[in-house]
Amino acid sequence: MSKSLLALALALTAFTSPVPDPDPQLSLPPLIPSIPGVTEPLTSNAPPLPILQLPTPPLPSPPFQGSDIKPKKIAYFWTGAGDNQHADFLATYSLDDDTFGQFIWLTDVPTSGNSPHHLGPSLDGKTLVGGGLLSLLKTQDTAYYFDVSNPYRPVFKKSNRALLSSITDEIRAKPDGGFFITYMGSAVGTSPGRLVETNANFDIIAEWPKDIAGTLNILGEQFSPHGLTIDWDKNIILTSDFVIPITVLKPSLGRVVANTLRLWNLASRTIISTITIPNGGGIQDVKFIPNNPESAALATAVHLGQIWIIYPFRIGANGKQGVAQLLYDLGPKARDTVAI
Repeated sequence: MSKSLLALALALTAFTSPVPDPDPQLSLPPLIPSIPGVTEPLTSNAPPLPILQLPTPPLPSPPFQGSDIKPKKIAYFWTGAGDNQHADFLATYSLDDDTFGQFIWLTDVPTSGNSPHHLGPSLDGKTLVGGGLLSLLKTQDTAYYFDVSNPYRPVFKKSNRALLSSITDEIRAKPDGGFFITYMGSAVGTSPGRLVETNANFDIIAEWPKDIAGTLNILGEQFSPHGLTIDWDKNIILTSDFVIPITVLKPSLGRVVANTLRLWNLASRTIISTITIPNGGGIQDVKFIPNNPESAALATAVHLGQIWIIYPFRIGANGKQGVAQLLYDLGPKARDTVAI
């Protein structure tokens, strides 16, 4: 993208990044309403736009024949048609041995071109939330909720979007209902992103951090939260910073990746410290090691092709809480490989 456009995007981010209100969310219909016989040709014949996509309403998925089987094991796939024109959808399949891979049901959402990404269940297993990695390209909602009380016939429940952030990534269910979700970019795909929280009704209640110190932290150094892990007993959260989303969309001046993780106080939703993996080149994921006595976590450094171990309660040489140590080098073939 041009330097002037990047400067505008950064300016927009600065303008739209004050301390957020208590309930920073929207849920809006498509900018272009569905008009039978009118918008269908527009969807297929409109010229491609640089970065953004024309916000046309989706074409419905083709008719399908569902199944009445009731397997004990079920797989849900949050995906799309691939043409960015037909509705994105949740597909339900059997995983039982005798009916493995048999299609059961398909549930459309009212948008297309979201680039469906992560999918996560609520703690009671009655709700799924699917994130749209690139929903902002059509200026549409970024999180899609499905009622799976009847696991064989999922129903689209609702969708929403945050005010300050977009690029939906990792999802973690809260014990009291609702979710924490990493939003890797700002509302226009730049840095900073946010850690989004919903309540048990799946309304967005906050985009963290909200305090002054935390806001200065994420404005002072790239904050592109992708990985997310939570230790409910030890009262800590770790998020890992990956890449500024807009820099991987064409045209681009080149990827801007991060070397950092943020350690959070779970109770106050505040950032305790920034942990750095030198020259990490995108810290794509982080996960606590179950039952580790120090609540250690594993983190992946994409550029280095390495796995690092994070000790959240150790004090580093800088006097701050949180220490990163190299655990394992996967070798030259793993370097700059997103798959790690």
